[in-house]
Amino acid sequence: MDAIVHIGVGKTGTSAIQRTLMNNRGALQARGFYYPKCAARPSGRHDRLGAHAFADDINVDARKLLKITPEGLEQFRSELERDLAEELAAVSAQQDPVVIFSDEGLANMRTEAEVARLKALLAPHFDSIKIVVYMRRQDLHSVSHFSQHIKAGRVGYAILRKLHFYQYDRMLDMWAGVFGEAAIQPRIFERDHMPNGDVVEDFLQVCGLDNPQDFEFAGNLNESLNVTAAVFLSRLNAQMADSANTDWRKGRMRVVNYLLRTFPGKGLRPARADAEEFAARYVQSNERVRAKWFPDQETLFTQAFDSYPERADDESISDEELFAISANVIEQLTKDYSRVRREYADLIKAAGDDEPDDRDF
Repeated sequence: MDAIVHIGVGKTGTSAIQRTLMNNRGALQARGFYYPKCAARPSGRHDRLGAHAFADDINVDARKLLKITPEGLEQFRSELERDLAEELAAVSAQQDPVVIFSDEGLANMRTEAEVARLKALLAPHFDSIKIVVYMRRQDLHSVSHFSQHIKAGRVGYAILRKLHFYQYDRMLDMWAGVFGEAAIQPRIFERDHMPNGDVVEDFLQVCGLDNPQDFEFAGNLNESLNVTAAVFLSRLNAQMADSANTDWRKGRMRVVNYLLRTFPGKGLRPARADAEEFAARYVQSNERVRAKWFPDQETLFTQAFDSYPERADDESISDEELFAISANVIEQLTKDYSRVRREYADLIKAAGDDEPDDRDF
C-alpha cells in the first residue's frame, strides 16, 4: 500500500478537506482509496497521529482532547499502533488502496525526532509515503489564525503573530530530511494555484482523484466575523476567560455560530503597512522555497496587499452596537429554547404524560 499524509498547514482549508474525505469514505474506497477511522476524531481529522508523534513534554491540543496524561502516553501510543495495524490489515486483505491521512497539527512539529516518530508509526505498513503541505502567505495566515483564536475563546493574541513554521524552507527541509525530498509535495494556498480556486479539488487531484462527480463536498467550514462581532466576541472571551462555569464553555460555540450566521465578514485586519512589514520578514525564506520547489514562478506568493485597510480596523465598540449584538444573541437563544420546549412537549404528549412546565428545563 501507499500513503498520502496531509500535514496542513492550518487555515488552508484543512477542515473542508477532512470533512469531504470523511463524508465520502465509501466513494473513496470504490476508487481504490481509504481514509482511516482509528486515528481520527468525529470531525475526520487524524489528530491521534500528532498525539502519538509529538515529543513527550509537549501537551498538544490533541492530547488535551483525548485526555492523555504523561503517565498514559506510552499506553496510548501502543494502543494506536495496534489499532492502526489492525485496521490497515483488514483493509489490505480486501484491496490494495492508497491510504490518506490528514492532520494540520503535524505541521507544528519542531524537530526531526518528532517527524521520525510519525514515520516509524506509518512506514511498516506502506511501500511509499507522500507528504502534502499547503503554504499560505504568512501575513494572511496570521490574520486568519487570529480569527480562529477569537472563535475558540482564546485571549491575549496579536493579529500578526510569528509562528515557527512560517519559515517554510526550514519546515520543508526538516520533513525532507526524514521522508526524503522526493516524498514532499508542497502546494500554494492561493486561488490561482488551485482548480476553480478550490483547495479540496486541488487536494483530490494531488491524490489522483480527478473530477469525482458523485462526491459530497463540504464547502467552506471556517468563516470569519465582521469587525463589530469580532470585537464583541473578543471582549466576551476576555470577560469569561477565568470562568469556571462549564455550562458557559459548553455553550459558547452556540453563541459563536449565531454570530457567524448573522454577522459574517473578514475579521479584524491590521493596517496594510503592518501586514507588508510582517510579510517582509519571510522574503528570504519564501525565495528559497520558490527557487527549490517552484523555480518557474517569479515569486512564491502573490504580492498584493490591497485586501488590507490603510488603517487597522477599529477595535472600539459603541453601546448601541454592543446592545444590538447582545439582543440578537438573546433572541436566538430564546428561539432555540422555545423550539426545544415544543419538541420536548410533543415527546411528553406522545408518551401520554402531562404537559411539561418550566421546572422541567
